[in-house]
Amino acid sequence: MVGTRRALEGRPAPAGLDGLAARRPRIDVVHLLPSFARARLFTFPDPAGPAWDCSSTALDFFEPDPDARVLSPAEVARALTTRYDPVPGDRLELGDILVYRRGDTLVHAAVYLADDLLFTKNGSTSLAPWLLMRADDVRDQYATDGNVVVDRWRPRIPR
Repeated sequence: MVGTRRALEGRPAPAGLDGLAARRPRIDVVHLLPSFARARLFTFPDPAGPAWDCSSTALDFFEPDPDARVLSPAEVARALTTRYDPVPGDRLELGDILVYRRGDTLVHAAVYLADDLLFTKNGSTSLAPWLLMRADDVRDQYATDGNVVVDRWRPRIPR
């Protein structure tokens, strides 16, 4: 390996490899999402359909048969404590749910994808699409008074 590296030093890149990084194939993030999120990203809910909100969106991220009803705060809390565990440490993983709350009041919920990117729906109206947002932008939108705490939940692995 060292001999090969020395032999190539100072030589131009082989034909076709010049600027390879600039021509790297790109994969749209939508192809990496589970079916629920893939089908809804950058779309609006049907006005005649169920009223999706941020918590039902977050809780149904991995569900093959999503439950579109808006959940009461008690139902959200029950779902989180029975199907999720608090995230240990600071490292988030695909599918972790970030719950923004003010005291005991849920303010917003979103799903962590990667690299500060969240899948979310802002409100239960059909005029609010499913989006990708940066975590800082979500925090700025929902923590306007600085009194919002962010809890992080990870889906339980069936045992």
